[in-house]
Amino acid sequence: MKSLPPYSRLIIENKLGVTYVTVPQSPFDHKNKKMVVELFGAGLLMILLYFIVIWPKLNLFLTALGVLLGIYCALMLYQLLRPTLPERWVLREDGLQFEGGSPPIQIDSTTYYRWGILKRIYIHHIELGGIFQRPQTLFLSLKELNYLRLHQRPSGNQLLVTYNNTQQLELAQGATNWDREWLFQYLQTYYHLDNE
Repeated sequence: MKSLPPYSRLIIENKLGVTYVTVPQSPFDHKNKKMVVELFGAGLLMILLYFIVIWPKLNLFLTALGVLLGIYCALMLYQLLRPTLPERWVLREDGLQFEGGSPPIQIDSTTYYRWGILKRIYIHHIELGGIFQRPQTLFLSLKELNYLRLHQRPSGNQLLVTYNNTQQLELAQGATNWDREWLFQYLQTYYHLDNE
């Protein structure tokens, strides 16, 4: 077996003849953490203003608004504090057992300039759909592993496998480019694949 790339965070274990591969998630981006704290602080400020200004004039609509603000702040805090789980693979003789992990929060920040002057609008895109999503678990047979590909992209490479003839799964999302290349070669050697 070829040695792991330098500074690799991959964990390869062999227990009772079964190989286990653990792919840790990418480290939490501190820029994302700052944005979550900003969004949480904005929501908290809105709740504070709600109780100071609107609470004395309470009605059903304003109560619902306060509840929604509270839920928003709770979701931001949960995204900030939830633990990440590594991606785990079990390499068996008849295929690969895949257990997807849970990555850290991902926020895309887009800056828009208005009227060509210094005014800027910051828009944060947060994937709230994945907050309570359970890690994906599936079994990839040897036939499906024949569709394993390493795609080179300008932003980095992707380790993709096609299963059920139509669905694609990206493996090792939290790994570095070198780790993905190493894993691709390792799976080719382990399962005697001839993928390119």
